[in-house]
Amino acid sequence: MNRIEDYLEVKLNIVEWIKDYADKSKIKSLVVGVSGGIDSAVVSTLCAETGLPTYVIGMPIHQKEDQENLSDGHLDWMLEKYSNVTKLKYDLSNTFDTFVSAMDGYNDNKLALANTRSRIRMVTLYQVAGSVGGIVVGTGNKVEDLLLDAKDEAKEILEKAEADVAKVKADAEKIVEYERNGQLESLKQRVISRALDQAEVELHKDMNDDFHSTALKRAKTQIEANA
Repeated sequence: MNRIEDYLEVKLNIVEWIKDYADKSKIKSLVVGVSGGIDSAVVSTLCAETGLPTYVIGMPIHQKEDQENLSDGHLDWMLEKYSNVTKLKYDLSNTFDTFVSAMDGYNDNKLALANTRSRIRMVTLYQVAGSVGGIVVGTGNKVEDLLLDAKDEAKEILEKAEADVAKVKADAEKIVEYERNGQLESLKQRVISRALDQAEVELHKDMNDDFHSTALKRAKTQIEANA
């Protein structure tokens, strides 16, 4: 179901919010990184719609050709459509390679390297923003945030399950060891005795009844004798 009835109204509200924020914060310009994806394309366009000086920046790092073409295409379209747009492009591949080389011995984790790419791009955006009295406008996606939260929750559940499995495995190994050493029957008796002792304690908590207490002791004696 489409919950948005008027997309123009949504666009105007967002543009007005950005303008008000910039005015109250005394921001002179807006800076947006353009990756070639839908999120940065939408955000950069909304920023340009404010009429404020908007810097759109392409920052490829060993980018695939089709992805870089998408970014370049949007940058060119923005420059042609909006007179308040300044287009910038910095190939950060060499910067990335230099950093990776400098981190010799700590540069083989793919997740860490992907994060490094993002950080290098973010440093670039803030450098430009600081130079033009602007602010970096984020292109975060709420759905991605929710998926990340779900991923973290799933990770916690998995870790707990793994811990439970490890505990069961350890208990099973102990039982096997007891059986191998001929101590399994002794273990069973101790477990039964401990359970009956606990039951007796609980019984006296809830019922101060000599009859039930005597019956429990008799049952305990009989079970231990048959174990």
